[in-house]
Amino acid sequence: MDVANLALIYLLGVETAFTPCFLPVLPVFINFVAGFGRERAFLTSVLFVTGSTASLMLYSLLAAYGSSFVRPFLQAGLAPLTVGVGLLLVSLGVVLLTPERRIFSMLPSVQPRFRKISMLNALVLGFTFTLVAAPCAATFLVAAFSLVWLGSMNSQSEAILTALVYAGGVNTPFLLLGLLTGKASEKLARSPVVRHNETISGFIMILLGALTVVSVENYDLYSQYVAQALAPYLALLSLLSGIFYARAALRLGAKINSLPPMLLGTGILLLGISDTAPLFGFLPHVEIAGAVLSLASRILIAAGGLMLAKPVLLSVLPLAPLTSTTLVLDSLMLFSWIAGPGRRDRDHLFAALFLMIHLIMDAVPVAVELPPVAILLLQPVSYLSLLVPAMKLSRVLTGLRLLEEV
Repeated sequence: MDVANLALIYLLGVETAFTPCFLPVLPVFINFVAGFGRERAFLTSVLFVTGSTASLMLYSLLAAYGSSFVRPFLQAGLAPLTVGVGLLLVSLGVVLLTPERRIFSMLPSVQPRFRKISMLNALVLGFTFTLVAAPCAATFLVAAFSLVWLGSMNSQSEAILTALVYAGGVNTPFLLLGLLTGKASEKLARSPVVRHNETISGFIMILLGALTVVSVENYDLYSQYVAQALAPYLALLSLLSGIFYARAALRLGAKINSLPPMLLGTGILLLGISDTAPLFGFLPHVEIAGAVLSLASRILIAAGGLMLAKPVLLSVLPLAPLTSTTLVLDSLMLFSWIAGPGRRDRDHLFAALFLMIHLIMDAVPVAVELPPVAILLLQPVSYLSLLVPAMKLSRVLTGLRLLEEV
């Protein structure tokens, strides 16, 4: 692995320390440092960093150990796997540049508490640091340990070097906090590196992923191969997002006795199910069932969106089944979403990406020439965009329940 990749991995580690998932550990760490005074502050920081590094190396060993099971099945060689990891990093970076990054910060994290401040507890806090924050720091840790896993395919020394560089980046801010005064620590916490860490990390992941892809000879051919192989399985993301959105929309519609959210939720769920139909092509009549679900989902989404936009526009709906192409149905579905829930709510407007990717994928064989790699990079962020309004609908439902209890 060259110096540029290692530098980017180190920067990714630095940004990891300032994610919303890791921030709850900072007050505890500063409390430890303050409890020992300036003389022993650095020693406390070193013990914390030692525990944190041990925790990260444990993850790395598990990732490297897992590669030993995969290596015998790599009949096409290591090149497609390297390109796949690179494309994964690019996709994760794009996610961090969109409102979807809020999804991971909403996952629970635990703030460790100790009754007594001691050197041993500083070591324990460092070890539990990564374990505590792992659930909602998924994007950062998946990116880092994917590279560790990939490095272990080449050699164990490369995997260890990657893990140590990443751990060094994660722990650098804590060493600095142990050395700086209280005011300097506050300035560091308000610095642009902290305030814009997800945006910076997104660009770092994109650049790191691009460098990983272009490091492979004939990467353009392997990229097409990986994109075509993974495309059908990305439909599972569509189904997952559809289930979460449908659950929130149907429950909210039933709660307020409103038809449009129920139509939208049902339509989104059917669309997610129809997207996964190619995975079950071995079953009889799956293609026909998928086409029926696809048509029904588009009509339901268009109906729900137009009811929210303007009831008079429902007169357009009966023309949808009479159209000769799927593109018109996709366009009507996208228009109704933007004019209806998208006009009322910014998160729903962002989720129009979910419907836009369906329009793009239906247009590719007909009128648009788009490489499979471009679609592969667009699919994850588009499919997961539904989770953003789904979280908002869940919060609205929770608020309504609280009002009823008052």
